[in-house]
Amino acid sequence: MYEVRRYLTGPLPTNTYTIKKKGESNVILIDPGSGSDGLFDVLSERGEEIEAILITHGHADHVDGVSPLKNVIFEKTGKKIKCYAPKADERTFKEPDYNSSLMIAGKKKSYDKCVDVWLSDNEELEIAGLSFRTLITPGHTEGGACFYFPSAMTLFSGDTLFYCSVGRTDFPGGSMSELVRSVQDRLFTLPSETKVYPGHNEETTIETEKRSNPFFSAW
Repeated sequence: MYEVRRYLTGPLPTNTYTIKKKGESNVILIDPGSGSDGLFDVLSERGEEIEAILITHGHADHVDGVSPLKNVIFEKTGKKIKCYAPKADERTFKEPDYNSSLMIAGKKKSYDKCVDVWLSDNEELEIAGLSFRTLITPGHTEGGACFYFPSAMTLFSGDTLFYCSVGRTDFPGGSMSELVRSVQDRLFTLPSETKVYPGHNEETTIETEKRSNPFFSAW
């Protein structure tokens, strides 16, 4: 059994998630927006420890909290946490004109230095006893990703797929045609009962999106 929890972070707000095996203390944290350093105390009170951080794409609302959170963890525990992110989206992390940091964080920032490990498409890893696969799904950004945990039948979709909607494509590096293709080719081929945890708004399932998402009415 697996346990997913959602925390709202940053000004938009962003869905920041933890996933762990039920009964275990180590969690993987996904997409910490600004203010996520406070999650250290919240999780500590629950007896949980962050084992690693995953980032779906380089927009500031999903990554601005990484460095402050890593600093807090190191100061309080001496533990260095690794952050994993899709290599295909490196330009979004690095270039302020692509990562919307001025609009979201109030000043131009680069986030590539907070990433410790760059992930490739279809790369499989196991962290905290959890196995997941990186699915590169361009469209919202040049090379954003979704993270699929097959044993948990769980997908963290970032801003690629929302409940009955999709992510915006009017930012630099965005493409609606690529986004539609990413969802159809990479996400809709997953088992229909897969739970989808998006970067904003409520959760959904692959089956629901196949049936009801207006962007894929021809599916």
